[in-house]
Amino acid sequence: EPLSRNPVLVAMLFGLLIGSSFACPDALRPGLDFTKRYLLRLAVVLVGFRITTRLFLDLGFMPLAVAAIELILVLTLLYAIARKLFRLDAEIALLVAVGSAVCGAAAILSMAALVRARDQSAGIAIALITLCGTVALLAYPVMFLGGWLPHLDDRLYGVFVGASIFELAQVYGASFAISDDALNTATLVKFSKVLMLVPLLLAASLVFRSRNRAQEAAPIPFPWFIVAFIGVVILNSEITLNPQLRRVILGVDQFLFLMVMIALGITTRVGRLERPAAPGA
Repeated sequence: EPLSRNPVLVAMLFGLLIGSSFACPDALRPGLDFTKRYLLRLAVVLVGFRITTRLFLDLGFMPLAVAAIELILVLTLLYAIARKLFRLDAEIALLVAVGSAVCGAAAILSMAALVRARDQSAGIAIALITLCGTVALLAYPVMFLGGWLPHLDDRLYGVFVGASIFELAQVYGASFAISDDALNTATLVKFSKVLMLVPLLLAASLVFRSRNRAQEAAPIPFPWFIVAFIGVVILNSEITLNPQLRRVILGVDQFLFLMVMIALGITTRVGRLERPAAPGA
């Protein structure tokens, strides 16, 4: 039943099956990268047609509070565990901690550019984050519908999903399977985490510049698609869309997420985790 209720999850599994069974031709990779980067952002913007400012007011400062607390706790604890318990390379440990605390691959790539991390380190971190998020995407709806999370209603489940799953598309898939209330709440919590990327990169750039005064730190990216998302939410709150037009927009949005999930599945490589990054590579 969870599969029949969640076409986004089916798309992810389909992509993983293709990626594990066949080698992706190099000619197709630019299209997959375009899908994961730009079509994902467009899909996120269109999610704004599901949300109104009333939902923001009902939730209050809770999403931002969850995101801020998680940023500090997860970043520090996971980095320490990765270094001391699993004895990971400092670069990989930092990227995994950042991806877990903020917003997955986007945070990893931003931090990797800032600290000039090795490409292989970023690849390993993204593969690990994507695999963990895929496990959560598969498990969370089954756990909730099976009654294994008895103290969570749809809204609290949305908070749980938005706070603990790394990628936006995976958050969408795990919450879409339950209800619109779960999806809307998870989206707001997740976007609050994305916004935490800005102060994190500002702080990291100051530390990086102080340690490498002879080098210029990379420019700090700003998630402009979040501004567009907020604009769509405001528009959706002020006007009433024709029901048929709204249905078309939400259908296009779901189709874009299906494309993103297939692209994520095709490009997820379990084998990357088996190859350690060579120091100095």
